[in-house]
Amino acid sequence: MKDVRGAQARRKVDEMLASLCPVYQYSQSSLTNEDKQPAPLPMTVLTGFKGSGKSFMGAAVARVLREDPKIHARTVWMRCRVHSSEPVEVSCRRLQTAIMSAYRCRPSLLVLDDFDLLASADSEDPAAHQQTASRGPSIAAAFIESLRRVGDGSCGIGVLVTCNSHSALAKEITSFGHISENVNILPPDAHMRAQLFAMFASRIWKELLSKSDTELKEVEESIFREMATADGFSPLDIQRVVERISASHLSPGLTPSNIAEAVQSYTPTLLIGSKAREVDKAVATFSRVGGLAKAKQIMRESLEFPTRFAHVFSKAPLRVQSGCMLFGPSGCGKTYFAAAASAEFAIRMISVKGPELLNKYIGSSEAAVRDAFTRASAARPCILFFDEFESVAPKRGGDTTGVSDRIVNTLLTSMDGVEALEGVFVIGATSRPDLIDPALLRPGRLDKWISIDVPDEKEREDILRVVSSELTLADDVDLGLLARETPNYTGADLQALMYSAQLKLIQGTGDVKGGEIKTGEGRRVSMEHVEGALAESRPSLSSSEIAGYRKKMERFYT
Repeated sequence: MKDVRGAQARRKVDEMLASLCPVYQYSQSSLTNEDKQPAPLPMTVLTGFKGSGKSFMGAAVARVLREDPKIHARTVWMRCRVHSSEPVEVSCRRLQTAIMSAYRCRPSLLVLDDFDLLASADSEDPAAHQQTASRGPSIAAAFIESLRRVGDGSCGIGVLVTCNSHSALAKEITSFGHISENVNILPPDAHMRAQLFAMFASRIWKELLSKSDTELKEVEESIFREMATADGFSPLDIQRVVERISASHLSPGLTPSNIAEAVQSYTPTLLIGSKAREVDKAVATFSRVGGLAKAKQIMRESLEFPTRFAHVFSKAPLRVQSGCMLFGPSGCGKTYFAAAASAEFAIRMISVKGPELLNKYIGSSEAAVRDAFTRASAARPCILFFDEFESVAPKRGGDTTGVSDRIVNTLLTSMDGVEALEGVFVIGATSRPDLIDPALLRPGRLDKWISIDVPDEKEREDILRVVSSELTLADDVDLGLLARETPNYTGADLQALMYSAQLKLIQGTGDVKGGEIKTGEGRRVSMEHVEGALAESRPSLSSSEIAGYRKKMERFYT
């Protein structure tokens, strides 16, 4: 256990040992008793994302059972990834051989690493070959039958399975009570990441032991500083960062500058291809959002306080609410507001557009939802933002295919399952909250409603001030007057208005030289340009449309 770093990881190892040890508490007569009714051996399943350390922790469990003087369990290890492309018959024989090897050398531990690559859930893709589609269930059925032939849990054989997720295994394994314990590996926290970095570094740089106390302290402080912001890094990612530092220098050395450069330039494995928005305060913060004072305060209470004072909230007896819904007419800045919140509170955001989750193959949409939550959990603290939420979570019962119903069920399970989503803040954005399934809007889920409505006169003036800060305005431009002259204009309308005024300036005074537009020295956008742009523009929403929308959404505004 000395190589297992962090209290969290040790607890997971203890959970697996508690599940496996009763298997070895048998009498000698149970080894020779052939009259018992055959029953499959109970399995302990270790789940976790790629690079989370499943194989490492499985090896730690095997080492403890092997070195325990009361057990001395031999280890039979099968790397399923190596055999994932073999024919079904070959894989079945290989599994049977592994089970019989474990049976002959009892007491023993059978470890099936990456078992979901062999006994995977059935594929519903009709384009897949028929044999390929049924490969996982066939291997799973043969595996269960082989376990039945060996005996029950008193025969002295422990079975440990590692996989990415419980749902990735074939239902022949998960649906019939064969799993005695399901242990899930959580992403490492900042302290554990620092410990892992130091462990990997000490294996490569032996000169760390000869550094002076001052130099060693600088390195340690740099490690803790960079790992504190390395949200989403798995143990495998941390190991790769250390190896990158070692390989990128002719004379390898571990210095604060090398550590900072390697960590900041590395993208965690789980976030590759996830459209994760890194925190960048130059992009947008609340200072770049005009108006919406109440919405900003609600978002601050929902995001900043639980993140900044996590140690206080962790002691709260009640579950912390971490879901909210942004609603309002199109063009009012719901998506922009969510991005600004991410930058304002320095929290990474994973953005998912509703239609991206929809897939014509059964099970693929639900898997995409689970994958989004897995990625967000690995990158915590993290905002999981669902844009156009009404398209992915409509009211159940209205879809003849049942796809939407299963997606809603998966969302409900992911949002308030047995384990709370610690450090994951779910934000939805919609212009039609009345179309969303009511179960998602109940207390404890997306129960905080934040109105991103058509701005009033004061908010329009704030928006104009923010937008015009990127332009050079003449002294005669009166933003207050312009705000009064633009009723029903949304934030997008006001931004388009000011950009049109800038084009008026270019068209009136600019000339093209060498492919560049030259506006002349000291030229600025005047009130004349703004009034000209205003005369050619109109709001995207009429008064009747706004009134109709508010009447239809009246219950959400109250």
